[in-house]
Amino acid sequence: MRFRELLNIMAQELQSGERTYAQLFSDYSPEDIKNTKEKDLQWKVAEKMLGDVSPLSKAALQMRFAAHELEAAFEQLYDIIITG
Repeated sequence: MRFRELLNIMAQELQSGERTYAQLFSDYSPEDIKNTKEKDLQWKVAEKMLGDVSPLSKAALQMRFAAHELEAAFEQLYDIIITG
């Protein structure tokens, strides 16, 4: 069923986004990550990105594109169901 396929693709894209997000924190040890509040880690990463926000920009663009593609696919599926 196309609906299930789209849900699987959505889950894969979300997991990919989560991995990309985690890479933003690659300069920190797992222990640092575990023992520091996420907001504090985000602040530290943001400070490091002051000169170059391209990693975050690339991650956001990747998810924006994936969300747009999924939105179009769900819209198409819905239209097929309603008009079919």
